[in-house]
Amino acid sequence: TRCGCAPDAVVKTKYDTKAFIFNNEHFWLYDIFEDSDSVKRSGSYIVDVWPGLQPNFDFGFSAFKNMFFVKGENFWVFNENHRKLSDGNTSSWLNYESNSNAALVSYENHTHAFLEIFTEKNTVQNCLIDRNYSMFCYDTRELTDEEASLAPLQAATTLKSGIQLIFGLKEHCIILPGAPCLRLCNPKIFDCQISDLSLLVIMVIAFLMSFGCLFCVIFYYNLASSNLTAQTL
Repeated sequence: TRCGCAPDAVVKTKYDTKAFIFNNEHFWLYDIFEDSDSVKRSGSYIVDVWPGLQPNFDFGFSAFKNMFFVKGENFWVFNENHRKLSDGNTSSWLNYESNSNAALVSYENHTHAFLEIFTEKNTVQNCLIDRNYSMFCYDTRELTDEEASLAPLQAATTLKSGIQLIFGLKEHCIILPGAPCLRLCNPKIFDCQISDLSLLVIMVIAFLMSFGCLFCVIFYYNLASSNLTAQTL
């Protein structure tokens, strides 16, 4: 069975088993207890629901009833209670590795949230963020065996009941507390592969281009031969 691609970011909702999945300019709602093929396009663009956000996030996470979105040196915080979006710059985050793909919230209290941020180097940064959005990264670890089996990790979130949802390039893991990874194909709606029809069209165009180039070579060869013959005569 062909799997879909990895999304740009995954951020939990207020429900235990559901997460928003962001890819390019659209978002989906994913329920881990439904068939992954049942994921449907919401019908809305990201900017229609979260005006001011720039699509193609590096990663996202949820803490303090806020949704965080990170892209390059910029981050946005959406307050779910007041429906308000604010922004900031990651340059203020101490020891933060900017080339990162995913984040899990491992623990949260009234003042701080503890994050595990997955970098493009296939390492994990342990970081602490407070309610003022100040972050400090204090340690780095290697990937676990389950995480490494999905590497390079592309998106992740910790759901309300502690369930982890981790996306690799083609597959994702649903990890319940104390249980091994339930490995599934990424939803096919995130399709990064060329369709059979598109592939056929590309092959036909390539063939015609090759034939055209061959025709040009033959034409110029005959023309050169004719000129040489004329000069000889």
